[in-house]
Amino acid sequence: MMVRNITGFIAVLCLTFIFYNVTSPANAQNSLTNQGTGVTYQRYTHPTKGFALNFPSNAELVEREAPVDISINSKSGWGMTVQSSATNPGLTLNDLAARLEAHYLGKQKPWSQKITGSHVLFKQFKAYDAMYEGSGMRVRVLIIRTPAFDFVLMFITPAEIFISVKPVIDTILSSFQPIAIARPAPDVTPPSAPVQAASPQMDYLKVHEASLGYSIKYPESWQIGKPDDYTLVIAGPKQGRAAEAAVTIQNVASPVEAPPEQRAQAVLQQLRTQMAYGIPNVRHVGGGSVVVAGIQGLQLVSDFNRVSIPYRQWTIVLPHPSGTVVHIWTYTAPLDRFNEFRDITETMINSWRMEIVPQ
Repeated sequence: MMVRNITGFIAVLCLTFIFYNVTSPANAQNSLTNQGTGVTYQRYTHPTKGFALNFPSNAELVEREAPVDISINSKSGWGMTVQSSATNPGLTLNDLAARLEAHYLGKQKPWSQKITGSHVLFKQFKAYDAMYEGSGMRVRVLIIRTPAFDFVLMFITPAEIFISVKPVIDTILSSFQPIAIARPAPDVTPPSAPVQAASPQMDYLKVHEASLGYSIKYPESWQIGKPDDYTLVIAGPKQGRAAEAAVTIQNVASPVEAPPEQRAQAVLQQLRTQMAYGIPNVRHVGGGSVVVAGIQGLQLVSDFNRVSIPYRQWTIVLPHPSGTVVHIWTYTAPLDRFNEFRDITETMINSWRMEIVPQ
């Protein structure tokens, strides 16, 4: 697998723009197949609150009455609910978790113990991620705060099958979009186009090179290039609002020989240092853990100015399961257009698959 030292990464970020930009219910649709598990998914969008997610086609999704928005039940034994309420600035995420635990956790209650609990960043939104056990069940809870709603996603599964269904849970979580994404201007997306996210209607191609150690899909209309053996750049069309949006993926060598999570942490720390020296006005506005294709990684959201224009960059650091290689995936766009192409870039990152590198 081709890798480079991380010290060249800042130069690659600048090169991205030089190189390419010189100038079931009624609301469930779009069947998708997870190539890693073979499970077929449908896309669901809530009719009034606008949140969306992918759910397995062989599971039953039912729209409920408040406070439960939907429930999903699988024949394999797991289930989940999505609840929401108007955001209450007077309550912190810890307060919301405490309220939930007061109802479910403790003696003679469904949950007997709390396994984990931590603050994370979920797609730029502050969130609280926790795991509980009790009555032979394993429960994962994700509380997400958005400007309009506080969401509670609760997955319940028999403890003995939790590991086997975890890839499905991760897929649903990674697909969850808490708020409707701002659509491109009418001159980019015809008014006749459906209101649903544009990315499922786009044609996607797949880049798959064994030397990279991964495969990923990208929009057919976007441009792809390899500035060097370690780097892949996928940039928006030169004409239109996506002209300065780009995804860059780079293979770097971990500075430490350690378990995958520690390798990712070491690379992220080096990256933060490089950005501090290479981009004087950078401001890190969020970060936390993330799961991509079943791999635990780290993410960082950063704001900075380029020629007085505000930009936002979403970085995901993923350790490859073999060797010391770490992948750095970034999506960068002008701040005022960043959310317009989030559905496209999320489709890209959700298509990510690690590949076995020939020896």
